[in-house]
Amino acid sequence: MDDRTSLPENEQFISEAMGRERKITRVGQKWSTFQAERYGVNTQPYYVILDHDENMLAPGYEYHASVERFVNFLDQGIKNYKKNQSLPNRNGQSPD
Repeated sequence: MDDRTSLPENEQFISEAMGRERKITRVGQKWSTFQAERYGVNTQPYYVILDHDENMLAPGYEYHASVERFVNFLDQGIKNYKKNQSLPNRNGQSPD
């Protein structure tokens, strides 16, 4: 999110994320806006575990110094991924 590379002019836009209007002109701003709009938070680091259809497999995780808590977050994502493997995908097809 700290990437200060300028976006091409045709990719620049106005965002109202997080309750204020601002022009998005840099790559880092683009991804920060995406995170704020999609997940309702704008913190670094912020981790999400997604399946192939972009469904969250565990609640988002903000940085915490506890290794045990982070491992639990990862384990929950793996558990939910495995559980969902037997369910049909959004196209109604079962996984191989």
